[in-house]
Amino acid sequence: MFSLVEGVPEGGQDALFRSIVEQCPSCILIQREERILYMNQAALDCLGLASPTHVPGGSLAELFAPDSYATLIPNLRKVIPGDDQLFMGELKMRRAKGALIDAEIHHVAVPDSADGRSILNFRDVTMQRRLETELQQAQKLESVGRLAAGIAHEINTPIQFIGDSAAYVGTTLAEVLALLDRSRGELRRLAQAIGDGGTLERLAAEDTEADLDFAREQGPLAAARIVEGVSRVARIVSAMKCFSHPGGPEAGPVDVNKLLSDTMVVAGHELKIADEVTSDFGEVPAISGHAGELNQAFLNLMVNAAHAIADRQSNASERSRIAVSTRLEAGQVVIRISDTGCGMTPEVQARLFEPFFTTKAVGRGTGQGLTVVRAAIVQRHNGTVECQSAPGAGTTFVVRLPV
Repeated sequence: MFSLVEGVPEGGQDALFRSIVEQCPSCILIQREERILYMNQAALDCLGLASPTHVPGGSLAELFAPDSYATLIPNLRKVIPGDDQLFMGELKMRRAKGALIDAEIHHVAVPDSADGRSILNFRDVTMQRRLETELQQAQKLESVGRLAAGIAHEINTPIQFIGDSAAYVGTTLAEVLALLDRSRGELRRLAQAIGDGGTLERLAAEDTEADLDFAREQGPLAAARIVEGVSRVARIVSAMKCFSHPGGPEAGPVDVNKLLSDTMVVAGHELKIADEVTSDFGEVPAISGHAGELNQAFLNLMVNAAHAIADRQSNASERSRIAVSTRLEAGQVVIRISDTGCGMTPEVQARLFEPFFTTKAVGRGTGQGLTVVRAAIVQRHNGTVECQSAPGAGTTFVVRLPV
């Protein structure tokens, strides 16, 4: 049926079939005994090959990751001519420069081929799988966001009346202590006037037993600490409500300084690893954008800064610091998120925004954080993201958003 192998004459039905296959958008590869006989142009383009001669040795092994090749070979040997058995699966294929892609493979033997030739039909599904992963992550974040917004709303009411009650107790306690001081002072004056030494001694003993001096000093301070603690919780709740707000499909006015401030509150448990966390917000105008996506981008950059601090050499003597600042420069809002962490080599910086690339341990990083940052800043807001880093010297991410 087919004769698409070396030495095929360029005429007749073979030429017609070759023309059809060459123009087919599907990737087609013909092999025999794990040796590549033919690849159409779509397959060459998919794998970044200029011609079949660029496949070293013409071996299938050069086109697959080792684990995938080990999976493929037994399935190749299962399919025999005339059998309707079809192998379908996803394997890792290798492009010309070594990068791996996810490929969906269909394999079937040539029905009337006596020499064991078979066809591999494949397509690159890397982007599809990446989009599916991002969609799952987005759905997860949306669910968490809704949950967080609901929890924040429920917490907000009790926090308000706890704060109001604490403020009332603090004010009333100060007034009661002042009234007590005046009352006991009047008792002492009367006891002295009538020469009642026993009453004076009893008042002094009661003052000592109750430790009123300590109560006068610490009572208002305790109430003030309650109020301050409740205020912090209220700020966290407010930040969570703003952070988890999904926003609409249309861009709206965004206060970048408030977004960064809220994000620093939400990420507080991560940022506290640094000895010092500072913010320096300049006067910047509102931009037109999507608050939720920018929140997520800023959060990823801040968490990365915290992780870089954690990865510093343990014998580092200088204080660790994370700094967040904003400025208006040349008609753009410029955000700088800096850390004094471990820094990065030029080789790592060159791959920062590759999907799924990470230098973190398994379970600590997904390799999606900076991909989300780039998508939010560059693709959604027409901005730029720049990384300035050196090993041992820390890192600064510079984000520029048009006004």
